[in-house]
This record gives sequence, C-alpha cells and structure tokens, in this order.
Amino acid sequence: MKRLLSTIALALASAATAAAAMIPTPAQTEKIHHYAPMADVPALSDAQLNGLMEIIESNASENDKRIRAGMVLQRRGTLLWN
Repeated sequence: MKRLLSTIALALASAATAAAAMIPTPAQTEKIHHYAPMADVPALSDAQLNGLMEIIESNASENDKRIRAGMVLQRRGTLLWN
C-alpha cells in the first residue's frame, strides 16, 4: 500500500512539473511576440516553444528570424501569418 501511494505521489509530482514546464515565461512571450506578433503563445507546445526560442536566440538576421518563426507556427496551425 505504501508503495502504491508513493508511486501515485511521484506521478502527481511529475505531472505538475511537466505542466509547469509548458507555461512560457513573460520574457519568452515578449520575445516571441516581437518576431510573431499574432502568435497564441500560451497555446504553444513545448516543441514549438523550444523551437521558437532557438530561432530567436540564433545569430540569424531579424528578417530571417521573423520568417522562420512564422513557418514554425504555420506548420502547427497556430498562426495564419504575421
């Protein structure tokens, strides 16, 4: 019984941690909106959020970052176009 309760507690803690990881920070939201103003940031998946942050923090030109960010969001149906 103790093992079952420990397993359930661990699963709940892991789920809470995973859910918290999906919430973008205000700084991330601001950066994403700079390159993709129409993005629905809270609706982004972890993969989209990570991909967008990689693009934004890259050494690419500003225009290239905007185009690539729009393409990431279009692929997932999150954005029609910037």
